[in-house]
Amino acid sequence: MEIVRDRYLNKLLERKEKEDLWDARMEKLPVALKQLTEQERSLLHRIFVNRESEYTLAREFGISQPAVHTRKTRLLKKMRKMME
Repeated sequence: MEIVRDRYLNKLLERKEKEDLWDARMEKLPVALKQLTEQERSLLHRIFVNRESEYTLAREFGISQPAVHTRKTRLLKKMRKMME
């Protein structure tokens, strides 16, 4: 019984640590967004808020869909680094 309780408590602790990490990162989000260029913010906004497809944006920008995907991936990586 004690092993089950310990596992349960460990899972609760892990969950709390993950939530704390998430909260800390979310506090840094506005600062990270301000560090992006207007074009970078616009791209992320259109993908994640407006839910425009990479394909649609690629056609508008006159580039390939993989190029839009690469830009998005690099931006997210850049933001993760800023929010660490």
